[in-house]
Amino acid sequence: MDFEKLKSDNSTLETQLTEKDEQIKAKVLEIQKLILLGGPAQIARAKAELAKLKEMNDVFTVQVDSLNIIAAKLQAENQNLNSNLTQEKSKNENLSAENNRLSSKVNAGSVLKAISIVTEGYRFKGNGSAVVTNKAKQVQKVSTKFVLAENHVIDNGSVDIYLRVLGPDGAVISTNSETFKAENQDLTYNSDTQIDVAWAKGSNFFKGKYNVEIYHSGNLIGRSMIDLK
Repeated sequence: MDFEKLKSDNSTLETQLTEKDEQIKAKVLEIQKLILLGGPAQIARAKAELAKLKEMNDVFTVQVDSLNIIAAKLQAENQNLNSNLTQEKSKNENLSAENNRLSSKVNAGSVLKAISIVTEGYRFKGNGSAVVTNKAKQVQKVSTKFVLAENHVIDNGSVDIYLRVLGPDGAVISTNSETFKAENQDLTYNSDTQIDVAWAKGSNFFKGKYNVEIYHSGNLIGRSMIDLK
């Protein structure tokens, strides 16, 4: 009965007590057989075996108590590990948030900025020299000049800069007859870089305002406008 109570109170250790349980049951059967025989010698032996049984139970009780102490320590250590894991997880989440914030800053810093933007119309003389004009019927080429401001974040090398031109009617100029030209060069962005992009149409320009938008990495980095008369 003591042993069964011990098992009940320590259900988590039941698998470890199974072998001891079988030993005790065998001892109990042996004692019961001696008692049934009923002779003095058998009763005396039964008492002796019962004393051994109690001794076994006391030993098992001590062992189980030791196991309980170990289990309690393991549980405490597990709780401590869980606490540490929660703290490390919180640190990791904070680091991830900081990393995302810094990445956003780096990505933002990697976008070039166009400054000092000027768009002018040109006509060509007989000798091939270009003359500035804002007369729509005379314009043969339009040039958008701007400066890419110094940038210490972006890597040196070539980048794509896009010009989006909207005509007086607000529609994007996009026919096969248009050409866009720029110097093909590797750029160094740790200093201001002058850019000159020329664009032309296969047909005459109409009177009105032409809006120019400059893009880098999908971001609008500058605007300009020319009003042809």
